[in-house]
Amino acid sequence: MVDDESIITRHYNCNYCKTTHKIKLNKNIAIGRKKYPFPYVTLHDTIVDGSEVKEILAILYIDKDLHIRHQEIQEFDEGNLFSKEQVMAMTRPLMEEITILREELAIKEEKICQLKNNNKGKGEQATNIDYNEQDNLVKNEDGTDQSCRRKCHKCGNEDKNMILETLDKEIILSDYPRIYGKKCKCGKCGNEWH
Repeated sequence: MVDDESIITRHYNCNYCKTTHKIKLNKNIAIGRKKYPFPYVTLHDTIVDGSEVKEILAILYIDKDLHIRHQEIQEFDEGNLFSKEQVMAMTRPLMEEITILREELAIKEEKICQLKNNNKGKGEQATNIDYNEQDNLVKNEDGTDQSCRRKCHKCGNEDKNMILETLDKEIILSDYPRIYGKKCKCGKCGNEWH
């Protein structure tokens, strides 16, 4: 069931049947769009000459504030659900949106490649990190610890069984995917270090 607070009602006067129609729009429908006004398609029927029922396709152009700025009305032909012109009128805005999305995808893929190349050039192993939730350790792909220095600065302890390595959630290395820094704690003296 849709929450009434997330729905907004708009009215438009059809240029074909000269009747006011009501549509309900989700308030979030305009969020994240790159181009305004955007197309919204709706169907309604009208009676012509007192007996003939016509199906009308209305392409409404809606702005960022969810106001209807323009409309294109298409009448369905007999025996033909969509004519070539109607299909072109409906698909043109969709094809424009697909082109925009493809361009954005290409830009983002290029940025990803640049970031991967930058990481390889610096010798970082950030792309090989996998978070193991069972023991709260950061592991390389081959399963070995990607450990900080395993010697206590305070007491000189080098026993790996006595040095606990944990995630330090105060140090965020990457927001997405979320990767935290790590800290080590000596089991003998309690000293912590990064």
